[in-house]
Amino acid sequence: MATERTTLGGTSTEGPHTNALASSPFQAALREAIQARGLSLERIQARLLAAGTPVSMATLSHWRSGRSQPERTGSLEALARLEDVLQVEAGALVSLLPPPRRRGRRYDPLSFAEAYQDEVSFARAFEEGAFDQAGGEHLADLSRHDRIEVGPDARIRGIWSRRVMRALEDGADRIMTLYRTDEGAPAPRIRAVRGCRLGRVVTSPKANAVVAELLFGQGLRRGEFAVMEHEVEFAAPFLADTSWEKYFDRPMREYVVEIQFSGPRLPSRCVQFSRPTVGDGRPSERSIHLDPHNRLTAAALDVTASCFGLRWDWDD
Repeated sequence: MATERTTLGGTSTEGPHTNALASSPFQAALREAIQARGLSLERIQARLLAAGTPVSMATLSHWRSGRSQPERTGSLEALARLEDVLQVEAGALVSLLPPPRRRGRRYDPLSFAEAYQDEVSFARAFEEGAFDQAGGEHLADLSRHDRIEVGPDARIRGIWSRRVMRALEDGADRIMTLYRTDEGAPAPRIRAVRGCRLGRVVTSPKANAVVAELLFGQGLRRGEFAVMEHEVEFAAPFLADTSWEKYFDRPMREYVVEIQFSGPRLPSRCVQFSRPTVGDGRPSERSIHLDPHNRLTAAALDVTASCFGLRWDWDD
């Protein structure tokens, strides 16, 4: 691949270099490299996707702003590919990463997916008692069904989710869930639909995110089940992602996902993918097609520690 030298004042064709980046914090160096390369985040995301290391628009935006940083294996692999996209010397950005951030305790690992890079933004709310920290630790997620609504503008308008859980201990009476949108957009709104009601909510405009309690209405006894549904509504300019990922920290018997496109614009290429998050298993992906109802659908059974999802491309 031909490379350009990235500098603060322009470009030349003398090969990649790191001097302009070496003294900068990671996020500042990343901003400099993006500006020097002249690529939008949309184009960067598309190139990372084509290289087999997909990263959401929200995550790229948070890396650039310093609100989060690449830390997990998949994110570090994507960062290495990003260096290639931005035509800086290999390791130039990776070497600027500070030590991993201290993370707050996870209360709902299936909702606080590893794709969310900075749930630590909400740690203070937990520490100050904004939430009861008991419920979600004592629940097993058995089944989940997510439906993502994509509007005619090719942006995600909302999410509907149905979950089936079993109590592992007496007293479980709630779960917590977190969603984020793109930088500059309003934080999404979470709404209880069935089998639960909305508890306390903390919105972080700085992180473009909201975390909320979903209350069952009573404590469960060990072995009892809870079935609940909730919705997430995004506001204009809506969510620009072209992929949906679910990270699983615990086993789950069944996961189903639908991407509903309202048209008239429909994706030109669609892929189902999965990759392990621990161990030496190989990632996999396959092309899939819209059904007659303009939906992408996929299911995973007996899920272990992994990432599973769908992504789609639009014709220019």
